[in-house]
Formats: sequence, structure tokens, C-alpha cells
Amino acid sequence: MPVRLLGAPVSTALGGDKGCRPFPRTPFSASGILPPLRSGQVSLDEAEHFTSQSSCQRRYAPMVFGIIPECRSASLRNERSASPESPVSFPKIPGVQFPPYMPRNWRLDFGPEFGPRGIITREPPGVQSAYTVLVPQVDADGNDLGGIRLPEVAVPLGTFTGWNYELPVISNLDYLAGLRGSFIPFSATSTDRRASGDVRLSISERYESRDAYLGLARASAQLLVSRRFLRSEDIDAILEEGVQHWDILVSPGKKDR
Repeated sequence: MPVRLLGAPVSTALGGDKGCRPFPRTPFSASGILPPLRSGQVSLDEAEHFTSQSSCQRRYAPMVFGIIPECRSASLRNERSASPESPVSFPKIPGVQFPPYMPRNWRLDFGPEFGPRGIITREPPGVQSAYTVLVPQVDADGNDLGGIRLPEVAVPLGTFTGWNYELPVISNLDYLAGLRGSFIPFSATSTDRRASGDVRLSISERYESRDAYLGLARASAQLLVSRRFLRSEDIDAILEEGVQHWDILVSPGKKDR
């Protein structure tokens, strides 16, 4: 059966209930994976009806990876020196630090029979070297590059990340707040941006009006629909969420100076 190959949605939160622990340092990311996941499921179902391999176009949304720029542990520093990827160029955002660590997994040795025959002869297993940690490279706003850039990421009102800090911060265990992600909004105006020292352009510097913002967001959504990364019936809900975010972040009547 022909299979459509989908990329991963970037700058998204993969966690569950946004109201439960752990307590985050920054607001939870509102960018989710459900719209492209639904589109992927429908595409797989439709693939059952393709009559030939040529009917199924494989579409890729390749990720762009980087490495953690500041590494506290020796193992991570060694991984960084051996990696061809560039350090993540996360922008300077007031009160926000890109994590100098990430949760890691280690290679486990279950004995010589585990690989060829799946038989465990060593329990507990021997702990070997850690797997190399690669994280998404980001653009000037701190949003992930590559992958499926949903409208809220392609036409942003802030920085969406796949990471967040739990409070209290447990850095000695390389621990972050699960898969909940962060949302760090842009300043409303250039005056606010300069006062805070934020290097990211403000909302008013990006979009002339709410209608201009929505027009760009709609065009982004329609592009994803044409590539079958979104369903057309999800566009209105995505835009409505964008309106809600705009109204919260941009005070009525507040003009740039």
C-alpha cells in the first residue's frame, strides 16, 4: 500500500492537560499537533484507494537540527564537538534562557543474546554511553526551522518552543517540564520591545492590522492544505484561535509610536 510520508510539526507542545503539574516558568505552548495528525490519518486512509504507486506523492517536511550551545556535562560537550550541526541560535529574549541541557537516554547492554535473539541475559542492564542529543535549529524569532510550520508558527505572534522549565528548576538532573512547550509572546509595539530589550520584532512591526495578520495566516493554512498537511475544514478553527491570541496580546486602540 502506498504510504504518505509526513514531517513533524515544529515548535509544538506534545503534552496533555495544560492545567496540571508541572508548573512552568513560561506560559504553555498553544501550538498543537492535532490538525496535521488528523490530516495524516485521513491521507493514510485515502491511500487504500490509490490504484498505483505513482498516484501517491511522497511529501517531506525535513527537520533542521542543531546542538545545544552551552553544555554543562562532559558527555554533552564531547557530543557537541563531534557533531557537524551548528549550535542553536536562540535569540536574546528578556527573562528566557535556552536550556543548556536536555533530558537524555543511555544505551543499555542487556547481554550478547539480546541483539540477535531478543534474549535478556543481563538484568539489570549495563549502562553505556548517552545518545547524542540533537534539537531543532531555530529562526530569528526562536521558532523551529523545517518540519511542518503550522500557521501560528509560520505567521507568529510569539515564540513557540517544544521545551519549558519546571519550577523549581531541577537542572542537576537534566530535567525539563515534560513535553508541554512554551509560548513567549512578542511585544505589542516597537516602543515596548525597545524598553524590554527584546530583539524580536514587535507585533505592530510585523503586521499592519489584525486583518493583515489573518490574511497571512489564512494563506499559510491554505498552503498546508494544498500539501495535504492540513484539512480545509480545520482552517476556520485555526484562524479563530489566531484571532483570540491577537485580541489578548494587542490591546484595543494601542498604537505604535
